[in-house]
Amino acid sequence: MSVFDRYKYYAASPESPVSHAFVVTPDDSADLTHVTRALYVGCGGDLRVVMADGATVTFAALAAGWHPVRVRRVLATGTSATLITGAIYHLGWSWPERDWCAGRLGDAGSARAECYGVRDWAQRHGRRGQLGCAL
Repeated sequence: MSVFDRYKYYAASPESPVSHAFVVTPDDSADLTHVTRALYVGCGGDLRVVMADGATVTFAALAAGWHPVRVRRVLATGTSATLITGAIYHLGWSWPERDWCAGRLGDAGSARAECYGVRDWAQRHGRRGQLGCAL
């Protein structure tokens, strides 16, 4: 039996709760796949990060739990906290728009083509300016 998602067709906003999460492996040279909305730290300690704006910061003696920080990289050097999870919210298009776009463009379309398809959908349905797209 599938789970009913009452909010599946609602557009996300910056105030929306996180909807996607991924394991963070600290690395001194590689950025995360997404800038986070928050980090969850399972076992506290020092956390050295590169913030979304590029500043490098060390959060000393960070407690385990949720931390609303927007980071692009978690550095291995200087980080003793473990069990780190990055959390993001999906902000771009709602599922009906994405389903329409996927049906129109297919899975082989580039990210740019998919974005234009979603924008086209928005214009056709009077939703211009309500959708974003990260290219």
